Amino acid sequence: MKTMAGEVAEKRDLLKNVEMFSALDAGELEVIADYSEVVEVEPEQYLFEAGERGDSLYVVKSGSILISQTQGEREQVDIAEYIEGECFGEIDVLHAAPRTATARAEKYSELLRFPRTGVTLEEVLEREPNVSARLLQKLINAIANRIRETNKLISENSPWVNQLRRQVFGDKLTGLLNRNYLDEHLPTLLNEENSPLAVVMVKPDNFKIINDTYGHDAGDATLRLLAATVRTWAGENPSIRFRGNEMAVILSNTGHDRAVELAEELRRKLGHLDLESIVGTNSVELTFSAGVAIYPDNATDAGDLVTKSHEILFIARDRGFNQTLSADQVES
Repeated sequence: MKTMAGEVAEKRDLLKNVEMFSALDAGELEVIADYSEVVEVEPEQYLFEAGERGDSLYVVKSGSILISQTQGEREQVDIAEYIEGECFGEIDVLHAAPRTATARAEKYSELLRFPRTGVTLEEVLEREPNVSARLLQKLINAIANRIRETNKLISENSPWVNQLRRQVFGDKLTGLLNRNYLDEHLPTLLNEENSPLAVVMVKPDNFKIINDTYGHDAGDATLRLLAATVRTWAGENPSIRFRGNEMAVILSNTGHDRAVELAEELRRKLGHLDLESIVGTNSVELTFSAGVAIYPDNATDAGDLVTKSHEILFIARDRGFNQTLSADQVES
């Protein structure tokens, strides 16, 4: 007989293999698992029907679930099938809206239901504030991905999808992409079609003088100017506000020599910006350091690539700042 701790661990292990929850840490997964329950559904038994309140999402533990909608007056048409390890119901649980489809088991199936019977998503978010932001982000990501993948209900370029993208992946201050973008999308960019792929990380060496001398409003205005410059320079290449005043650009199909050349071009461009309209004098000049790392030459995965470029950036600062360094240059 399973103990309560064993049941939670089993649910946690199931969740961590689902894409939507895979980036959550062990503690966050345990919270979700604790608020979940396993439900059993017999063959041809309905899990839910259209019109019922969408108060939960499901992960298929075993078996398969068919999703159907009514077409015409009575005809039920199967539109999707979810099998072991897949998740569904994200849109409904987020909005607590009436379900627009019916779900039934094709064969005996076990599913993980979140949240469990008698608990609402709102209650979970109120009780577990430390997990709430991450969980909401994952729900929105899952919805955006679901919409992109199916492309059945609305256009990829609809205002609603674009608004979701801005909320999930946009930095409010600068208008650049945020670190969530790196976490969610960089892994998918690391493929043969985009290799070699470079991450260029840049940071002002003496930004503190802006905030300390001219105030944080001037600092924010300077960040917006830097971001606009980086975005214009990057063109179609993703440009990201990584952390504070650190910014990154992803360069596909770019090897070491070309990446270093481009990073130096960006670094010099930022160093020549005129800040007089922001600080009221032309005597303030910012210098910049840049770090460059290449996949697959310097890193084995997306996280390693970002970490490496960030480390190289600070090595460049420690070695006298106002310069560009690559991982290859440091390692040699």
